[in-house]
Amino acid sequence: MKAMSRQKLQTWPALFAVLIAALFLIAALGGGAVRAETPPDYDISGGHFFTQGAPAGSPTGSGFGVTDEQGIPFWTTYQDEGGLLRMGYPLSGRFVRDDLVTQVMQKVVFQWHPGAGVVEFVNVLDELNYAGRDDWLEDLLVPAQAAIDETGLDLHEREVGRLALLSASPPIDAFFNATDDPIRLFGLPTSVVVDYGSMEAIRLQRAVLQLWKVETEFARPGDVLIANGGQLAVRAGLFDPAALVPEVRTEAPETDPTAVPTDTSTGDPVLDRINHFRALAGVLPLSVDPALMRATQNHADYYVQNGGGAHTETPGLPGFTGASIHDRAVAAGYPLYSWVDEDVAFNTDAVNNIDLFIATVFHRLPLLHPSAIAIGFATASGNGRAIMVIDLGLDQNYDPGLDLPVVYPGPGQIDVPRLWYAYESPNPVPGVPNPVGSPLTVSFLINQSVQWGAVSLVSPGGVAVEVILAEGPTWRRALGIVPRYPMEAGTTYTATVTGTVDGVAFSHSWSFTTAL
Repeated sequence: MKAMSRQKLQTWPALFAVLIAALFLIAALGGGAVRAETPPDYDISGGHFFTQGAPAGSPTGSGFGVTDEQGIPFWTTYQDEGGLLRMGYPLSGRFVRDDLVTQVMQKVVFQWHPGAGVVEFVNVLDELNYAGRDDWLEDLLVPAQAAIDETGLDLHEREVGRLALLSASPPIDAFFNATDDPIRLFGLPTSVVVDYGSMEAIRLQRAVLQLWKVETEFARPGDVLIANGGQLAVRAGLFDPAALVPEVRTEAPETDPTAVPTDTSTGDPVLDRINHFRALAGVLPLSVDPALMRATQNHADYYVQNGGGAHTETPGLPGFTGASIHDRAVAAGYPLYSWVDEDVAFNTDAVNNIDLFIATVFHRLPLLHPSAIAIGFATASGNGRAIMVIDLGLDQNYDPGLDLPVVYPGPGQIDVPRLWYAYESPNPVPGVPNPVGSPLTVSFLINQSVQWGAVSLVSPGGVAVEVILAEGPTWRRALGIVPRYPMEAGTTYTATVTGTVDGVAFSHSWSFTTAL
């Protein structure tokens, strides 16, 4: 069974596309990302170096370091505040602003206050108001800062009054209050909730929270998204351009890592089996996330007690931790603004289930996805029921530094099964008699825009093989290619996929050989 905490995506109005491109994630970033020789981010003395936030067109290998140099604990703060998922990638090096050492991250802006010995977050939305950029912000559907009369109120009364503005949108209010230390991350509200039709938004001191009412490429109805304050301030020209010029590093990383995946053992047979297949596909290995481990065990235990749907839970039943995949992950401690995918099998033969999932289309995709960064898995049985649950954490900010797309079977792979019985639900080839050929899959990052073009599979001598395309939900940026009939044994096939990614044409070909 296959499900996702974000539903199927579709095209949204042009104005909202401008907003998303302007505010969210890394649409305008990544020019300095390294592809093969070095990883996209790596440890350096006293911190970590990231190439993913370098402006488009930056020299290869350029980026920004986040460090604890000179006793200013930016790297420690970055990690303590939740790392990439809460802070985003760095968009600048260190610079002095208002006599304070400052560094811009996608989501927040760090500023060192030596007198207090603390790193504070800059109120960037307030600063944009002071800079006269509210008209520009309103064009991007960011509410204007409201004139709030707080005469005679003490600090506590002002805070209570500002927080009350959130109540005009209960979902935004709930999202805010479910966030760990929301005032530190977002600041206090500075506007009323404004209804823009397809979504409603409220402005805060450091971010904008938006409740979407329509399905978009980034949200489904009811989702609350965050406009990244640091990235927005950079786009608005709030900072000295010299501070945004990336550093070009020529020395090798300290740890001599490689972006070429290797099939190494972790000691866990389930994780090792998944990472074995990821290595065949040329994807970096996954690591276990404790929160996702808790989420999967909770859901497995719930199913054994109550039965019901594979990916859903019913409030009020024993063991309930969340109706959706995402809700259960968050309840277990996974970051609130994250993507979580899930595979389920109704038995506890965990390692064998991995092989079964890899043989499919829709269950294979999350396990081998290049945007996946973490995994959790669990089994449970009892009451005549048995289940295995796998949760995958995916991150739209993550650039694995690999040549894309990721394909499976991998380039040059041998002993590929020649046939497959399409037992998967949903069925990627509905109505087609079994058996069919073993499926191929092609994946890009989930933050990329992909349009598929011509697809071909040929046997030796250039003989075309009839294939069926199975795209599924478009959020995956992935395509399944299923040969209509079983392939020949011991035969080398060549696949070619074309299209556009982020508006640029691509054509990717690779070969693999079936088992004897």
